[in-house]
Formats: sequence, C-alpha cells, structure tokens
Amino acid sequence: MTDRIDQPHPQGPPPLSADTAVRLDRLFRRYNQRLVALAVTRTRDRHAAEDVASETWLRVAAWLPTLQADDDHAYGWLAAITRRAAADHYRPRRADERPTDFDAPGAPLSAS
Repeated sequence: MTDRIDQPHPQGPPPLSADTAVRLDRLFRRYNQRLVALAVTRTRDRHAAEDVASETWLRVAAWLPTLQADDDHAYGWLAAITRRAAADHYRPRRADERPTDFDAPGAPLSAS
C-alpha cells in the first residue's frame, strides 16, 4: 500500500526533528491565513474552516519531511492537503463508528 500525503500518517505522526519543527512553524506563519481562507471557500463556515486548517497542519506535520519544494513554492502542496481535509470533514463517518453522546448510556432506543 502506498502512503498518500493527503491522509493522516498511518502509524501516527512521527516525532518532528528540530529542522522540521522550525520549517513547520515558518510555513504555518506564512500560509495559515491563506489556508483558512481556502477552507472557508470549501466549507462556507468559519469554525469548520478552522477545524479543516487544524487537520491540514496535522497532516502537513506528518508528511513535511517528504516535501521537496522550498517554502516559496509550498502553497500548492498545502492547498491540495487543505482541499482533501475539507472534503474529509464532510465525508460520512464509517458505519462501525458509534455516537458517544447518548443521554443515558445503555438506554434502549425508542421510536418517537
């Protein structure tokens, strides 16, 4: 199976090296506002867009060591990850996921 840079890292994000952390900080400071704005165009909701941008940066942190472009040319890569994160934000959850916010745990469901 090949890894995709637009998905969360399969084994969880690896620890960041000092150089990678510095680069991530630089990219965040330079591009975060643009990525949030892009996410707003996709979600039409500022709060959802901020969630999407947060997810984007988690994915970027996991895959940043694979980025070969310099910081001046990284926006296309970041935007692609943001677009995928926005799509994933609205993707239906897996069928085996169960909601956890029931009023009373273990209470039987009744038709209203």
